[in-house]
Amino acid sequence: MILSGVKQGEYITTVIIFPIIFSLLASILIPILMQIKDMERWIYLVAISLTSLVLILLNLLIAFVAKNQTQITVCSLTLVLIASFLPIFSEFAKSVRTVMEYSFIGANAKYFKELSDYQLTDKTIFVLLGWIVLTSIAFYFAYQKNRKID
Repeated sequence: MILSGVKQGEYITTVIIFPIIFSLLASILIPILMQIKDMERWIYLVAISLTSLVLILLNLLIAFVAKNQTQITVCSLTLVLIASFLPIFSEFAKSVRTVMEYSFIGANAKYFKELSDYQLTDKTIFVLLGWIVLTSIAFYFAYQKNRKID
């Protein structure tokens, strides 16, 4: 990305700030728009915050690994498509449901399916924590490699 004229700090800022803004808006608006009344707000905030953190880390990882804006756009769009359609397709196929449970969107999707029955001890939360650890490690190595190039 540095070759395309975008400074590293500028890109990192946009990769972090926009997902945080959109996550906050979504976390506030989704329950209102869906008129959900029977929900545990703290559990919801934990699930949505951890999911947002994984998305931010994945976008940062893409920023450090991709060579140009086209690669970044394709990879980021793929993340959005996965986050959007995986929960829908999981309703139709058990194998897709299993993939979703181990994906970064699993806890969020399962929360909306179970609402007040969802617990923070659910396997999807632990999978999400695993995603945070793995993406953090991958981001660290991508950042170190990128620093050597600069």
